[in-house]
Amino acid sequence: MQTVSPRGFRIRYQVHGTGVPVLLLHEFGGSGRSWLPYIRRMPEGFMAVAVDALGHGGSDCPREADAYVSAGRVADFTAVLDALGIGRAHVWGYSMGGRNAWAMLAHAPERIASLIVGGAGPPGPDDDDGPDYLEARAAALARGDWGAFWRVLTPDGAEEGPGVQVFRRRFEQDNDARALAAVSLALREWPALPPRRGVPMSCHYAGALDGFLPRVRAGAAQLGGVLHVIEGVGHDAHFKAVGEVSEIVRDHLMSVSF
Repeated sequence: MQTVSPRGFRIRYQVHGTGVPVLLLHEFGGSGRSWLPYIRRMPEGFMAVAVDALGHGGSDCPREADAYVSAGRVADFTAVLDALGIGRAHVWGYSMGGRNAWAMLAHAPERIASLIVGGAGPPGPDDDDGPDYLEARAAALARGDWGAFWRVLTPDGAEEGPGVQVFRRRFEQDNDARALAAVSLALREWPALPPRRGVPMSCHYAGALDGFLPRVRAGAAQLGGVLHVIEGVGHDAHFKAVGEVSEIVRDHLMSVSF
């Protein structure tokens, strides 16, 4: 594990392999470890750089939303690239990491060789995860009320069962609730993208049952990218369809001139 501190906060990251760099940006409440199944499947000749985003994993966890503004998050990621002497990288983000990949496209497009986004896309007027949702999630986390947090995420209680309970306990043990509250508030911001001209090649994927699929579809259309819909899974496609997602991304990486 290595660290950088571009804004006075420690950011931890790990590097696997050698070759063309692929910057990996994880989901809300996750860490660079979330990428291990994909790192094991990374094609030969590619280097995986998995970052623990601020507020997650082994990185610092400030509890003020101002620490998590999109420009600051991007500064953290580009500092990792700078520390490794990397000018440009393929940027691959899932869920919150997809949001962060879009933030990089807004603030540092010159650092992106291509964009790979899973389960995320630009917000729309009828989204279920707009500011009200993020504020409700943040309020529960700020109180340290994990039960309320999970009810905000799954108001119909549909996602239950032993496996879900194990996941939730691990999530609660691994995360600072108040730091995640600050992250949630900061995610209300969606930075404006640059003009379409010069946007790098992009690959987008989502489960057919993912409520975010319309956003993923809109993002692919906005960037002129390729959309892949994975049947039989929802927002958990990144975890339940590792093989299929790996093949999608492998084909994309091999098609891009670096």
